[in-house]
Amino acid sequence: MKRFILFLVFVKITTVLLAQSDFFYTDKGEKETFKIRKDKMILKTKSATDAKVLSNQAIFRSAYDVSYDCVIATIDTFQIKLDDLKQRSDVVDATYAQLSIACQ
Repeated sequence: MKRFILFLVFVKITTVLLAQSDFFYTDKGEKETFKIRKDKMILKTKSATDAKVLSNQAIFRSAYDVSYDCVIATIDTFQIKLDDLKQRSDVVDATYAQLSIACQ
């Protein structure tokens, strides 16, 4: 019984450590793989002014506003966390970028 419980604990730990980082998109029967990039973030701001200000801040390695209220930023993953960016008053939403394998 102890072996069985240890086996279940081992399986659970293994599945947590090997969490999914690939996502799939199927269009017209073709499967395309996307990988999460934890060094790139997409930030939605409250206004175009907030997007301009955010894209010029020194906390990012690079950043540019791509639309009225959207910024794509490259970050240092050791200094900036997703939750920290989500709590900023000028950020409505933040998420990691997903890159198509075909684009790499």
